[in-house]
Amino acid sequence: MAGILLPLMPFIDETDGFSIFWGYSFRDKTQAIQSALLIYGSVLLLVFAGVSAGIAWSRVTVRTRRVRWRRGWSFERRARLVIGVGLASILVTIVLLGGVENWLLAGSDRIRQFAGLNFIVMLQNSLLSVSLAWFIKIASRHQPLSLLCHLRFIAFSVLALMLVALQGAKSTVFVYLLAMLIVWHVRVRQLSFLRLALIGCLTFVLLMVYHVVKQEYLVVGEFVFYDQQEGFFASFSRMLFQQLTGNLMQLQCMAVLVDAIPNELSFQQGETLKMVFLIWLPSLLFPDKPPTAPGVFTLALWPEKWENEATTMPPGLFGEFYLNFGWVGVAFGALIFGAVYGVAYGRAARSGRDVPLGIYVMMAGVMLHYFRGELAAVTVLLLSMLVPLVWMLRGELRTDRRMVLKHATVIAAGKN
Repeated sequence: MAGILLPLMPFIDETDGFSIFWGYSFRDKTQAIQSALLIYGSVLLLVFAGVSAGIAWSRVTVRTRRVRWRRGWSFERRARLVIGVGLASILVTIVLLGGVENWLLAGSDRIRQFAGLNFIVMLQNSLLSVSLAWFIKIASRHQPLSLLCHLRFIAFSVLALMLVALQGAKSTVFVYLLAMLIVWHVRVRQLSFLRLALIGCLTFVLLMVYHVVKQEYLVVGEFVFYDQQEGFFASFSRMLFQQLTGNLMQLQCMAVLVDAIPNELSFQQGETLKMVFLIWLPSLLFPDKPPTAPGVFTLALWPEKWENEATTMPPGLFGEFYLNFGWVGVAFGALIFGAVYGVAYGRAARSGRDVPLGIYVMMAGVMLHYFRGELAAVTVLLLSMLVPLVWMLRGELRTDRRMVLKHATVIAAGKN
Protein backbone atom coordinates (compact mmCIF):
# COMPACT_ATOMS: atom_id res chain seq x y z
CA MET A 1 0.00 0.00 0.00
CA ALA A 2 3.04 2.29 0.19
CA GLY A 3 2.79 2.83 -3.54
CA ILE A 4 -0.77 4.06 -3.02
CA LEU A 5 -0.49 6.23 0.09
CA LEU A 6 2.93 7.86 -0.36
CA PRO A 7 2.10 9.71 -3.59
CA LEU A 8 -1.44 10.61 -2.48
CA MET A 9 -0.81 14.14 -1.19
CA PRO A 10 1.73 15.04 -3.91
CA PHE A 11 -0.80 13.78 -6.47
CA ILE A 12 -3.52 15.98 -5.00
CA ASP A 13 -1.13 18.96 -5.00
CA GLU A 14 0.16 17.97 -8.47
CA THR A 15 3.80 17.98 -7.32
CA ASP A 16 4.41 14.26 -7.96
CA GLY A 17 6.33 12.88 -10.91
CA PHE A 18 3.18 11.67 -12.63
CA SER A 19 1.49 15.08 -12.61
CA ILE A 20 4.67 16.80 -13.79
CA PHE A 21 5.53 14.47 -16.66
CA TRP A 22 2.17 12.86 -17.45
CA GLY A 23 -0.38 15.60 -17.06
CA TYR A 24 -4.04 14.64 -17.45
CA SER A 25 -7.21 16.78 -17.36
CA PHE A 26 -9.63 15.02 -15.02
CA ARG A 27 -13.36 15.40 -15.34
CA ASP A 28 -13.70 14.88 -11.60
CA LYS A 29 -10.34 14.31 -9.96
CA THR A 30 -11.68 14.02 -6.41
CA GLN A 31 -14.17 11.34 -7.37
CA ALA A 32 -11.53 9.50 -9.40
CA ILE A 33 -9.09 9.45 -6.47
CA GLN A 34 -11.77 8.23 -4.07
CA SER A 35 -12.72 5.40 -6.46
CA ALA A 36 -9.06 4.47 -6.94
CA LEU A 37 -8.51 4.33 -3.17
CA LEU A 38 -11.60 2.16 -2.76
CA ILE A 39 -10.41 -0.19 -5.50
CA TYR A 40 -6.96 -0.60 -3.97
CA GLY A 41 -8.41 -1.05 -0.49
CA SER A 42 -10.44 -3.94 -1.90
CA VAL A 43 -7.33 -5.26 -3.67
CA LEU A 44 -5.45 -5.37 -0.37
CA LEU A 45 -8.12 -7.49 1.30
CA LEU A 46 -8.60 -9.79 -1.68
CA VAL A 47 -4.87 -10.36 -2.17
CA PHE A 48 -4.49 -11.33 1.49
CA ALA A 49 -7.46 -13.68 1.13
CA GLY A 50 -5.84 -15.23 -1.94
CA VAL A 51 -2.49 -15.60 -0.17
CA SER A 52 -4.14 -17.35 2.78
CA ALA A 53 -5.96 -19.73 0.43
CA GLY A 54 -2.74 -20.40 -1.48
CA ILE A 55 -0.76 -21.18 1.69
CA ALA A 56 -3.52 -23.52 2.87
CA TRP A 57 -3.53 -25.26 -0.51
CA SER A 58 0.26 -25.70 -0.40
CA ARG A 59 -0.07 -27.49 2.95
CA VAL A 60 -2.40 -29.99 1.34
CA THR A 61 -0.43 -30.54 -1.85
CA VAL A 62 3.18 -30.41 -0.64
CA ARG A 63 4.54 -33.75 0.44
CA THR A 64 7.94 -34.67 1.76
CA ARG A 65 9.56 -36.34 -1.20
CA ARG A 66 12.27 -38.90 -0.96
CA VAL A 67 15.25 -37.58 -2.88
CA ARG A 68 16.33 -40.00 -5.58
CA TRP A 69 19.70 -39.64 -7.18
CA ARG A 70 19.41 -39.60 -10.94
CA ARG A 71 21.70 -39.22 -13.85
CA GLY A 72 21.85 -35.84 -15.47
CA TRP A 73 23.95 -32.81 -16.05
CA SER A 74 25.63 -31.34 -12.99
CA PHE A 75 24.93 -27.80 -11.84
CA GLU A 76 28.31 -26.65 -13.14
CA ARG A 77 27.68 -28.06 -16.62
CA ARG A 78 24.24 -26.49 -16.84
CA ALA A 79 25.60 -23.16 -15.62
CA ARG A 80 28.28 -23.18 -18.31
CA LEU A 81 25.67 -23.75 -20.99
CA VAL A 82 23.47 -20.93 -19.68
CA ILE A 83 26.48 -18.59 -19.56
CA GLY A 84 27.25 -19.51 -23.14
CA VAL A 85 23.70 -18.65 -24.20
CA GLY A 86 23.87 -15.29 -22.43
CA LEU A 87 27.22 -14.34 -23.96
CA ALA A 88 26.06 -15.50 -27.40
CA SER A 89 23.03 -13.24 -27.01
CA ILE A 90 25.32 -10.28 -26.35
CA LEU A 91 27.43 -11.05 -29.42
CA VAL A 92 24.38 -11.43 -31.66
CA THR A 93 22.95 -8.14 -30.34
CA ILE A 94 26.24 -6.34 -31.04
CA VAL A 95 26.30 -7.70 -34.61
CA LEU A 96 22.66 -6.77 -35.30
CA LEU A 97 23.11 -3.26 -33.90
CA GLY A 98 26.25 -2.67 -35.94
CA GLY A 99 29.04 -2.68 -33.39
CA VAL A 100 29.98 -2.27 -29.76
CA GLU A 101 29.46 1.50 -29.79
CA ASN A 102 25.86 1.18 -30.95
CA TRP A 103 25.29 -1.57 -28.38
CA LEU A 104 26.50 0.68 -25.58
CA LEU A 105 24.35 3.58 -26.79
CA ALA A 106 21.29 1.31 -26.98
CA GLY A 107 21.15 1.16 -23.19
CA SER A 108 20.20 4.84 -23.08
CA ASP A 109 17.39 4.45 -25.63
CA ARG A 110 16.29 0.90 -24.97
CA ILE A 111 12.81 0.98 -26.51
CA ARG A 112 13.92 2.36 -29.88
CA GLN A 113 17.25 0.56 -30.28
CA PHE A 114 16.09 -2.86 -29.08
CA ALA A 115 12.81 -2.74 -31.02
CA GLY A 116 12.30 -6.17 -32.55
CA LEU A 117 15.34 -7.60 -30.73
CA ASN A 118 13.92 -8.07 -27.24
CA PHE A 119 13.56 -11.83 -27.71
CA ILE A 120 17.36 -11.94 -28.12
CA VAL A 121 18.26 -9.31 -25.52
CA MET A 122 16.16 -11.02 -22.83
CA LEU A 123 18.44 -14.08 -23.05
CA GLN A 124 21.14 -11.97 -21.41
CA ASN A 125 19.14 -12.04 -18.18
CA SER A 126 20.19 -15.67 -17.82
CA LEU A 127 23.61 -14.44 -16.68
CA LEU A 128 21.99 -13.09 -13.53
CA SER A 129 20.11 -16.39 -13.16
CA VAL A 130 23.48 -18.16 -12.99
CA SER A 131 24.61 -15.84 -10.21
CA LEU A 132 21.36 -16.32 -8.28
CA ALA A 133 21.39 -20.12 -8.67
CA TRP A 134 25.05 -20.20 -7.65
CA PHE A 135 24.25 -18.19 -4.52
CA ILE A 136 21.37 -20.49 -3.59
CA LYS A 137 23.70 -23.45 -4.11
CA ILE A 138 26.40 -21.91 -1.89
CA ALA A 139 23.92 -20.90 0.81
CA SER A 140 22.39 -24.41 0.97
CA ARG A 141 25.68 -26.11 1.82
CA HIS A 142 26.51 -26.73 5.44
CA GLN A 143 30.27 -27.06 5.06
CA PRO A 144 32.39 -23.92 4.46
CA LEU A 145 33.70 -23.26 0.96
CA SER A 146 37.13 -22.06 -0.02
CA LEU A 147 38.02 -18.40 -0.41
CA LEU A 148 38.71 -19.01 -4.09
CA CYS A 149 35.15 -20.26 -4.60
CA HIS A 150 33.72 -17.14 -2.99
CA LEU A 151 35.98 -14.88 -5.07
CA ARG A 152 34.94 -16.63 -8.27
CA PHE A 153 31.30 -16.16 -7.35
CA ILE A 154 31.74 -12.46 -6.54
CA ALA A 155 33.75 -11.79 -9.70
CA PHE A 156 31.21 -13.51 -11.94
CA SER A 157 28.26 -11.80 -10.24
CA VAL A 158 29.77 -8.34 -10.67
CA LEU A 159 30.59 -9.04 -14.32
CA ALA A 160 27.10 -10.41 -15.03
CA LEU A 161 25.48 -7.42 -13.33
CA MET A 162 27.57 -4.98 -15.36
CA LEU A 163 26.76 -6.71 -18.66
CA VAL A 164 23.03 -6.78 -17.99
CA ALA A 165 23.10 -3.19 -16.74
CA LEU A 166 24.40 -2.14 -20.15
CA GLN A 167 20.98 -3.10 -21.54
CA GLY A 168 19.53 -0.17 -19.67
CA ALA A 169 17.18 -2.56 -17.84
CA LYS A 170 16.78 -1.01 -14.40
CA SER A 171 13.91 -3.39 -13.62
CA THR A 172 16.04 -6.49 -14.23
CA VAL A 173 18.78 -5.21 -11.95
CA PHE A 174 16.21 -4.48 -9.23
CA VAL A 175 14.70 -7.97 -9.48
CA TYR A 176 18.12 -9.59 -9.21
CA LEU A 177 19.18 -7.55 -6.18
CA LEU A 178 15.89 -8.16 -4.37
CA ALA A 179 16.03 -11.91 -5.06
CA MET A 180 19.60 -12.10 -3.76
CA LEU A 181 18.57 -10.22 -0.62
CA ILE A 182 15.70 -12.65 0.02
CA VAL A 183 18.01 -15.65 -0.36
CA TRP A 184 20.44 -14.05 2.11
CA HIS A 185 17.59 -13.41 4.55
CA VAL A 186 16.26 -16.98 4.28
CA ARG A 187 19.43 -19.04 3.99
CA VAL A 188 22.29 -17.03 5.48
CA ARG A 189 21.21 -14.52 8.12
CA GLN A 190 17.88 -12.93 8.91
CA LEU A 191 17.87 -9.15 8.60
CA SER A 192 16.03 -6.82 10.93
CA PHE A 193 13.34 -4.50 9.62
CA LEU A 194 15.63 -1.50 10.14
CA ARG A 195 18.40 -3.05 8.07
CA LEU A 196 15.96 -4.02 5.34
CA ALA A 197 14.66 -0.44 5.26
CA LEU A 198 18.19 0.99 5.06
CA ILE A 199 19.16 -1.46 2.31
CA GLY A 200 15.98 -0.55 0.43
CA CYS A 201 16.74 3.17 0.60
CA LEU A 202 20.35 2.65 -0.46
CA THR A 203 19.27 0.43 -3.35
CA PHE A 204 16.79 3.06 -4.52
CA VAL A 205 19.45 5.79 -4.48
CA LEU A 206 21.94 3.61 -6.39
CA LEU A 207 19.33 2.66 -8.98
CA MET A 208 18.44 6.31 -9.46
CA VAL A 209 22.11 7.17 -9.96
CA TYR A 210 22.25 4.41 -12.56
CA HIS A 211 19.06 5.79 -14.10
CA VAL A 212 20.28 9.38 -14.54
CA VAL A 213 23.62 8.20 -15.93
CA LYS A 214 21.82 5.97 -18.44
CA GLN A 215 18.94 8.30 -19.33
CA GLU A 216 20.61 11.71 -19.07
CA TYR A 217 24.39 11.65 -19.21
CA LEU A 218 24.66 9.02 -21.95
CA VAL A 219 21.93 10.72 -24.00
CA VAL A 220 22.81 14.43 -23.85
CA GLY A 221 26.26 14.36 -22.26
CA GLU A 222 25.26 16.07 -19.01
CA PHE A 223 23.04 15.61 -15.97
CA VAL A 224 19.75 17.30 -16.81
CA PHE A 225 18.48 17.17 -13.22
CA TYR A 226 21.31 19.41 -11.96
CA ASP A 227 20.39 23.06 -11.42
CA GLN A 228 23.32 25.33 -10.57
CA GLN A 229 21.07 27.77 -8.68
CA GLU A 230 19.73 24.99 -6.45
CA GLY A 231 23.05 23.26 -5.93
CA PHE A 232 23.85 19.60 -6.36
CA PHE A 233 22.32 18.29 -3.11
CA ALA A 234 19.02 20.14 -3.58
CA SER A 235 18.83 19.11 -7.25
CA PHE A 236 19.60 15.51 -6.43
CA SER A 237 17.03 15.44 -3.62
CA ARG A 238 14.38 16.93 -5.91
CA MET A 239 15.21 14.32 -8.56
CA LEU A 240 14.91 11.50 -6.02
CA PHE A 241 11.51 12.79 -4.86
CA GLN A 242 10.22 13.06 -8.41
CA GLN A 243 11.53 9.62 -9.30
CA LEU A 244 10.03 8.09 -6.16
CA THR A 245 6.61 9.58 -6.77
CA GLY A 246 7.07 8.97 -10.48
CA ASN A 247 7.69 5.26 -9.96
CA LEU A 248 4.85 4.88 -7.45
CA MET A 249 2.05 5.62 -9.89
CA GLN A 250 -0.52 2.90 -9.24
CA LEU A 251 -2.92 5.35 -7.60
CA GLN A 252 -2.54 7.96 -10.34
CA CYS A 253 -2.99 5.45 -13.16
CA MET A 254 -6.05 3.89 -11.55
CA ALA A 255 -7.57 7.34 -11.03
CA VAL A 256 -6.99 8.17 -14.69
CA LEU A 257 -8.54 4.86 -15.79
CA VAL A 258 -11.61 5.41 -13.63
CA ASP A 259 -11.99 8.91 -15.03
CA ALA A 260 -11.26 8.05 -18.69
CA ILE A 261 -13.28 4.83 -19.09
CA PRO A 262 -15.53 4.62 -21.05
CA ASN A 263 -15.49 8.20 -22.41
CA GLU A 264 -11.91 8.32 -23.77
CA LEU A 265 -10.93 4.66 -23.49
CA SER A 266 -13.16 1.60 -23.77
CA PHE A 267 -12.91 -1.62 -21.78
CA GLN A 268 -10.54 -3.99 -23.58
CA GLN A 269 -12.47 -7.19 -22.74
CA GLY A 270 -9.30 -9.25 -22.23
CA GLU A 271 -7.41 -8.09 -25.33
CA THR A 272 -4.32 -6.92 -23.42
CA LEU A 273 -4.28 -10.15 -21.38
CA LYS A 274 -3.77 -12.10 -24.62
CA MET A 275 -0.39 -10.44 -24.92
CA VAL A 276 0.95 -12.83 -22.28
CA PHE A 277 1.02 -15.33 -25.14
CA LEU A 278 1.44 -13.06 -28.17
CA ILE A 279 4.32 -11.05 -26.74
CA TRP A 280 6.65 -14.00 -27.32
CA LEU A 281 6.28 -13.59 -31.09
CA PRO A 282 9.15 -11.41 -32.40
CA SER A 283 8.05 -8.13 -33.92
CA LEU A 284 10.21 -8.90 -36.95
CA LEU A 285 7.99 -11.90 -37.69
CA PHE A 286 4.74 -10.34 -36.46
CA PRO A 287 4.86 -6.62 -37.39
CA ASP A 288 1.14 -6.18 -36.71
CA LYS A 289 1.40 -7.46 -33.16
CA PRO A 290 -1.12 -5.56 -31.00
CA PRO A 291 0.16 -3.29 -28.23
CA THR A 292 0.40 -4.35 -24.61
CA ALA A 293 -1.57 -2.62 -21.88
CA PRO A 294 0.95 0.27 -21.56
CA GLY A 295 0.71 0.81 -25.31
CA VAL A 296 -3.10 0.88 -25.26
CA PHE A 297 -3.12 3.19 -22.23
CA THR A 298 -0.52 5.60 -23.63
CA LEU A 299 -1.75 5.75 -27.23
CA ALA A 300 -5.27 6.53 -26.02
CA LEU A 301 -4.38 9.35 -23.59
CA TRP A 302 -0.79 10.48 -24.31
CA PRO A 303 -0.03 9.62 -27.95
CA GLU A 304 2.60 12.36 -28.12
CA LYS A 305 4.65 10.55 -25.47
CA TRP A 306 5.08 7.57 -27.77
CA GLU A 307 5.64 9.65 -30.89
CA ASN A 308 8.18 12.05 -29.37
CA GLU A 309 9.82 10.03 -26.59
CA ALA A 310 9.05 6.39 -27.49
CA THR A 311 7.88 5.77 -23.94
CA THR A 312 4.73 4.26 -22.49
CA MET A 313 2.88 4.40 -19.18
CA PRO A 314 2.14 1.02 -17.56
CA PRO A 315 -1.25 1.02 -15.81
CA GLY A 316 -0.20 -1.43 -13.08
CA LEU A 317 -1.40 -5.02 -12.91
CA PHE A 318 -4.68 -4.15 -11.22
CA GLY A 319 -5.06 -1.17 -13.49
CA GLU A 320 -4.81 -3.59 -16.40
CA PHE A 321 -7.47 -5.80 -14.83
CA TYR A 322 -9.70 -2.73 -14.53
CA LEU A 323 -8.85 -1.69 -18.09
CA ASN A 324 -10.18 -5.04 -19.32
CA PHE A 325 -13.10 -5.95 -17.06
CA GLY A 326 -13.64 -3.14 -14.56
CA TRP A 327 -14.31 -3.96 -10.90
CA VAL A 328 -14.97 -7.64 -11.64
CA GLY A 329 -11.57 -8.01 -13.28
CA VAL A 330 -9.84 -6.37 -10.31
CA ALA A 331 -11.59 -8.67 -7.82
CA PHE A 332 -10.84 -11.93 -9.61
CA GLY A 333 -7.35 -10.79 -10.54
CA ALA A 334 -6.48 -9.94 -6.94
CA LEU A 335 -7.70 -13.32 -5.66
CA ILE A 336 -5.77 -15.27 -8.31
CA PHE A 337 -2.66 -13.15 -7.86
CA GLY A 338 -2.66 -13.68 -4.10
CA ALA A 339 -3.32 -17.42 -4.42
CA VAL A 340 -0.38 -17.92 -6.80
CA TYR A 341 1.99 -16.14 -4.44
CA GLY A 342 0.56 -17.98 -1.45
CA VAL A 343 1.25 -21.35 -3.07
CA ALA A 344 4.80 -20.32 -4.02
CA TYR A 345 5.54 -19.09 -0.49
CA GLY A 346 3.97 -22.12 1.18
CA ARG A 347 5.95 -24.60 -0.91
CA ALA A 348 9.23 -22.76 -0.39
CA ALA A 349 8.69 -22.53 3.37
CA ARG A 350 7.58 -26.14 3.84
CA SER A 351 9.87 -28.04 1.51
CA GLY A 352 13.16 -26.29 2.28
CA ARG A 353 14.48 -27.33 -1.15
CA ASP A 354 16.33 -25.13 -3.59
CA VAL A 355 13.90 -25.23 -6.52
CA PRO A 356 10.83 -23.99 -4.57
CA LEU A 357 13.03 -21.32 -2.98
CA GLY A 358 14.29 -20.22 -6.39
CA ILE A 359 10.74 -19.99 -7.71
CA TYR A 360 9.58 -17.98 -4.71
CA VAL A 361 12.46 -15.48 -4.66
CA MET A 362 12.02 -14.79 -8.37
CA MET A 363 8.28 -14.27 -7.97
CA ALA A 364 8.89 -12.04 -4.95
CA GLY A 365 11.49 -10.14 -6.98
CA VAL A 366 9.00 -9.21 -9.71
CA MET A 367 6.04 -8.58 -7.40
CA LEU A 368 6.60 -4.82 -7.29
CA HIS A 369 6.94 -4.77 -11.07
CA TYR A 370 3.55 -6.45 -11.39
CA PHE A 371 2.04 -3.80 -9.10
CA ARG A 372 3.75 -1.01 -11.03
CA GLY A 373 3.77 -2.49 -14.53
CA GLU A 374 1.53 -4.90 -16.40
CA LEU A 375 1.02 -8.60 -17.00
CA ALA A 376 2.74 -9.48 -20.28
CA ALA A 377 6.13 -7.73 -20.09
CA VAL A 378 6.69 -8.57 -16.42
CA THR A 379 5.85 -12.22 -17.07
CA VAL A 380 8.45 -12.25 -19.85
CA LEU A 381 11.00 -10.79 -17.45
CA LEU A 382 10.09 -13.37 -14.82
CA LEU A 383 10.34 -16.36 -17.14
CA SER A 384 13.55 -15.13 -18.79
CA MET A 385 15.25 -15.50 -15.41
CA LEU A 386 13.15 -18.22 -13.79
CA VAL A 387 13.38 -20.92 -16.48
CA PRO A 388 17.21 -21.12 -16.55
CA LEU A 389 17.30 -20.73 -12.77
CA VAL A 390 15.05 -23.74 -12.13
CA TRP A 391 16.84 -25.81 -14.78
CA MET A 392 20.21 -25.14 -13.15
CA LEU A 393 18.97 -25.83 -9.63
CA ARG A 394 17.62 -29.21 -10.77
CA GLY A 395 21.15 -30.13 -11.76
CA GLU A 396 22.53 -29.88 -8.26
CA LEU A 397 21.61 -33.45 -7.24
CA ARG A 398 24.44 -35.07 -9.12
CA THR A 399 26.92 -32.59 -7.70
CA ASP A 400 25.65 -33.14 -4.17
CA ARG A 401 25.84 -36.88 -4.64
CA ARG A 402 29.53 -36.66 -5.48
CA MET A 403 30.05 -34.55 -2.37
CA VAL A 404 28.19 -37.07 -0.22
CA LEU A 405 30.17 -40.00 -1.60
CA LYS A 406 33.44 -38.13 -1.13
CA HIS A 407 32.72 -37.23 2.49
CA ALA A 408 31.39 -40.74 3.19
CA THR A 409 34.67 -42.21 1.89
CA VAL A 410 36.71 -39.87 4.09
CA ILE A 411 34.65 -40.72 7.18
CA ALA A 412 34.89 -44.45 6.50
CA ALA A 413 38.65 -44.23 6.01
CA GLY A 414 38.98 -42.34 9.30
CA LYS A 415 37.03 -44.99 11.19
CA ASN A 416 39.17 -47.76 9.73
